[in-house]
Amino acid sequence: GACLAPSLGVRGALHWTQLWKHEASLPAMRSGLRKLDAFYSVARLLARTTASAVNWSEIGRLAQIPSVTILEWVKLLEKFALLDIVPAVNLKPQRRTLDRPKVYWRHPGLCLWLSGQMNCCPDTLRLALFENAVYLALCDIYPGTTFADTNHVTCPLVVDINGRYQAYYICENDEQRELSLRHHKSLVRTGRFHPQAGLIAYQGMTIPALITYVEVAVASRKQ
Repeated sequence: GACLAPSLGVRGALHWTQLWKHEASLPAMRSGLRKLDAFYSVARLLARTTASAVNWSEIGRLAQIPSVTILEWVKLLEKFALLDIVPAVNLKPQRRTLDRPKVYWRHPGLCLWLSGQMNCCPDTLRLALFENAVYLALCDIYPGTTFADTNHVTCPLVVDINGRYQAYYICENDEQRELSLRHHKSLVRTGRFHPQAGLIAYQGMTIPALITYVEVAVASRKQ
């Protein structure tokens, strides 16, 4: 929570302003980029799509920038170690898979500042920032974290452990918990996921998140 710096007020905004200037704007200029205002606008749009499947064409439409340029700028932000683009697990049947990446920020506070919602952060962004924090924690333990996006239902985070996927779900209530377990059962049927699902309870930014592990049973197919 400290990295979001909500209690710092103006000083918090100045911190992230300086970070953006020295870690993004100036390096981008040295790389030959001249449209700094557009670069900043794209970063703001990316901040508002944190922890959700991103559509590059939609980002380009909103920013009025070609999607090819959007991807070039995203690679710059990755190079500057400001964000990570996490690919989706490619599961069959592919026709039912969105196969879109996710955006996570190395500094959740920078993401909040870029969103322009530091003083009044909506619940959807709070949950996205929480998932971002979980991603960073998993990266410390398991480098190379990815996520699964199948059947138009998102499994937030997936870790490849010795060739088998361990899935983590973020649940705000019992209804989401049951939905996560039902979705996990469909993933286990692919044969690539561990039957044990990690369920992370989200009750806000100031309450410790309880993590429980539940193993789902999948009926074997009849020969």
